[in-house]
Amino acid sequence: MACLRLLGLPEAASAAEIKRAYRRLAQRFHPDKNGGDESARKHFVAICNAYRVLMRKVRLVSRNTPVGRCCVCGEFGEAVVGLDGLTRCPSCVLRPGGRPLLPLPNYAIAKCGAAFAMLGLSFYLIVRAAQTESLSYALGGIAAGLGVLVALAVICLRVVFCIRPHEQKAMQQARHRRHSAC
Repeated sequence: MACLRLLGLPEAASAAEIKRAYRRLAQRFHPDKNGGDESARKHFVAICNAYRVLMRKVRLVSRNTPVGRCCVCGEFGEAVVGLDGLTRCPSCVLRPGGRPLLPLPNYAIAKCGAAFAMLGLSFYLIVRAAQTESLSYALGGIAAGLGVLVALAVICLRVVFCIRPHEQKAMQQARHRRHSAC
């Protein structure tokens, strides 16, 4: 890893070793000690960034949190595998292609609400059928339940197909790059 090389550390460096190396190099390249030398200032900034990245990794690993580099924004830190199989940071996982994963308009949300209301009706009819031993309540509950399944299937298909074709192509190319890199 470039951060470890920059601090002159081995691959399996501990948190204490990272801190020692950072302090040693920060004192050596600090802009106040180098009289305004531009190359020393740039090296100092790089050392500070490397230290921040490594200490973030140490904290995440100590909490058993998966770490990695986000394929969207390039940030290193907590990693989540997205629905397309690529590693993303938590802020990018729901935004493949730079837009929200499920851009549900208000009418789709209303349809979902109606489907859940219908599911409640189905549950009521089935409970009522069990109490009264009525075949008509049972058939009504079953019909309402099947209607809910059909309604939710239609809503889900519309949401899935709202991803534009060029975004699907980009996701396929990213998947192909990931598999060819392995």
